[in-house]
Amino acid sequence: MELYRYIVTHDTGFAPNPFHEHCTLATCKPEIRRMASVGDWIMGLGSVGAGLGRQLIYAMQISETLSFEEYWDDPRFECKKPRVSSDMRLECGDNVYRRDDRTGDWIQLPCHHCAEDMRRDLKVNRVLIGTRFAYFGSSACDLPAECMNWDDKYFVGIRGHRVADLTEWQIDELVEWLESLCQGSSLRGVPAEARELTGGVSARATDRRPDS
Repeated sequence: MELYRYIVTHDTGFAPNPFHEHCTLATCKPEIRRMASVGDWIMGLGSVGAGLGRQLIYAMQISETLSFEEYWDDPRFECKKPRVSSDMRLECGDNVYRRDDRTGDWIQLPCHHCAEDMRRDLKVNRVLIGTRFAYFGSSACDLPAECMNWDDKYFVGIRGHRVADLTEWQIDELVEWLESLCQGSSLRGVPAEARELTGGVSARATDRRPDS
């Protein structure tokens, strides 16, 4: 089991997408999407610039991986195809890549990424899916007290991601804490940038049980 950690620089609900009972990482972070395996954990940490250093934005345990083609065709994730709506859960869908039926070329749906992002997203044809997760977003939570005396390098100023720098006992401490947070799917906050991206519409819709 590996524990991947990275800084969530843009918390929009797009990457990760924590809605509809699954937390998914379908865009950005190509190296994590390439290397991570079922059973591994991912921690998305807040940035110091946003005043969220040493705080957790989300955590997920990978339960499944799919190709973009499989993700697009899977009826479970039809709800993650973005569409214009006052409900930000629908607007920030991350199921955005499909093949052109005639040419086989990739098509990107209108979404929070633009054409310039396609090359990075498509660099790795792999979507990470978690049914065991906790997403805090703008309600980011502090790391546990036992981690507060650990070196900043483990949680702050991370470039790309980190995975192999923790000792076995440190990983055990963190995973035990993450397991206590992630009792099934748990949506505990809204994306920090949700209001900006929905034209000021309240994100209170996330207080209800996500549509399946």
